[in-house]
Amino acid sequence: MKKMVLTINALMFANLSIAAVNPGTTISRANCWAPFPKTQLTPTGPGWYNESFTYDRQGFALFMANASESKLKPYYHTAYVVSDQKTSGSNQVTRLKSGNSYITSVRIYAGRAQPALLPYPQTGPYYSVTGTHWEKLNSGSTVQFSTSAKECFDNAYL
Repeated sequence: MKKMVLTINALMFANLSIAAVNPGTTISRANCWAPFPKTQLTPTGPGWYNESFTYDRQGFALFMANASESKLKPYYHTAYVVSDQKTSGSNQVTRLKSGNSYITSVRIYAGRAQPALLPYPQTGPYYSVTGTHWEKLNSGSTVQFSTSAKECFDNAYL
């Protein structure tokens, strides 16, 4: 019984200590061709992405540049993301969320992708994307950022 209580306490404190000291990078992008392979982070695989996400840009860049260095890993962020996606020529807005509450990960995502086989975006519909990002920091404070995009490269990203 003592061992179980210690394990539960250790898990609770471990969860509290993995929020970031500094906020992550926040991005929205719209109508963005991305040849991503199918993975847990990109389950659609290659396609046209409309999304908002928060991630550890600096840590991820270092990790990608030095993938063989096991000590370099992106920092975890505890965040919640909402992505409002409006189709052009209408007032129809689809709201997508990263989940029901805060998520701790290296990348927190709210969005969707049209599979690569569709003739989109040449035929539309085109989207504009607005993201709202909340993040809890190690200091206990919560920060909020807003992002928006009408094109893929409205914001620079990794």
